[in-house]
Amino acid sequence: MIRCELEVTLPFGVHLRPATALIDHIKRSKSKVFVTVDKRDVRISRVTDVLKLELQTNKWVTFKVVGPDEEIVLQDIKRCIQKQVSQNTPCKKHDHALDK
Repeated sequence: MIRCELEVTLPFGVHLRPATALIDHIKRSKSKVFVTVDKRDVRISRVTDVLKLELQTNKWVTFKVVGPDEEIVLQDIKRCIQKQVSQNTPCKKHDHALDK
């Protein structure tokens, strides 16, 4: 399990296009993805799950990824919700390998 707190840095937040990209990555993986935002814990597996979270710019979100390809999935998540991401973009408060 990997837990990581990330900031949404897309200029218009996570709207339909990035939400669809995020779900496409999750569906191709063997991992399960959970999100904690505003004291709500949600497993995301559909675009509507993501859109209901209203992930606006500058909002901090905690992702929990569980599965055999969790490292790859976490990098995909970063690419979908952040404007510019390098391979080593750190997580806030949590090292991305926390709880491993």
